[in-house]
Amino acid sequence: MRRKLVEQTPPPKCRKKGWWTIVQDIEGITVLNIFSDGALKTRHCIDITHKDYATLHPSGEWSRRKIEWSYDIETQWMYNYCDSRNFKNFRASSADVAFLRERFPKRSHSYYDDSTVFAVISKTEYEWAAGRRENTEIRRCAKVQETMSRIPPLPEDVEKWFYDAVLGEDFAIRTDAAGGYIWRLFYTSGAADAEGRGQFGGSGGCPKSESRGAPLGTVTRASSGR
Repeated sequence: MRRKLVEQTPPPKCRKKGWWTIVQDIEGITVLNIFSDGALKTRHCIDITHKDYATLHPSGEWSRRKIEWSYDIETQWMYNYCDSRNFKNFRASSADVAFLRERFPKRSHSYYDDSTVFAVISKTEYEWAAGRRENTEIRRCAKVQETMSRIPPLPEDVEKWFYDAVLGEDFAIRTDAAGGYIWRLFYTSGAADAEGRGQFGGSGGCPKSESRGAPLGTVTRASSGR
């Protein structure tokens, strides 16, 4: 949206009572100057080429809300949730309505309200916003995939790698040639650790003393290693 261009183009004057919309075409940007009792409420700008929209407020601030907010409506017209009494807000000259209809024609389907050209604009802006969100998510996923592609693959022996890297050598699980588990565990009552086959909930003796060690940790997989 070329905001500076809109800001440098003054809005028209309006002496109409109630709500009234005057349309401007500023180098391809469709500007809806929305008045209430002759006072400018907002200038809702639509850039069809770049599928963008924004609203310029009399304070000079910009917002990026859909067109209905400029008419004090907080829902999409396409779903026809709005109070029908608010249709009186959507007033414009026949020439301006024809200009908007040319740029925002009725759709071939009728699953949404297209009773006014303003509703068609609302639906169009909804689709543009949905497309931007989808493209943002696609880019985010692509960035994650690109980052993950630089991570080296895990070792074939994932369990060994996990216990070595996370739990430390004292708790490292091994398998013998037959696929059975062998683990190392530190004994609180001995001067060194012990190595040997374990049983579920069992305990082993420290080879350097006759004391009994702490119970072996629970093993959740069968001793065959499968």
